[in-house]
Amino acid sequence: MGYDVDTSDSQDKAYIDFERQRAAKAIEEFPMSEDVLTCREIIKFLKETEDGEPRIVGVDIPFNERIVWTDTENRRNFNIFMDMIRAFAVFRFMQRELSENGSIIATIDDFNDAKRHYSARRDCKHSTWTKHKSDSANTSHSLGASAILRLCRRK
Repeated sequence: MGYDVDTSDSQDKAYIDFERQRAAKAIEEFPMSEDVLTCREIIKFLKETEDGEPRIVGVDIPFNERIVWTDTENRRNFNIFMDMIRAFAVFRFMQRELSENGSIIATIDDFNDAKRHYSARRDCKHSTWTKHKSDSANTSHSLGASAILRLCRRK
């Protein structure tokens, strides 16, 4: 889920300081951990069949014409919302039906979850990015890797 970017001078300075540290000495950005290994398995599971064949993932949103869109503040917002629906459908691909061409068929549950997250994103727009990043990380952490893996499995 995306949030607005902190464009303050202090954030710019912090970013430049971070990049200077990276330039001075290599920083291990993604140290090996159980979380990293779990995420790798999730991505592998999404990208490959049980036989190791590539899995092409497309998402059909058959109810897209019924979505009433009123947020015209930024023309990209509609695409962001549709991508959220797609992401929830892909995340639950083992619980979703496939179309004739093998695409995942999004459901109203995917729409409802996307709506909830999009609304949170919209409502948080005027707060600091750091708080939202922290809230999102706390939510993900509280779910745990095993809960995320369960969501990827068939019902």
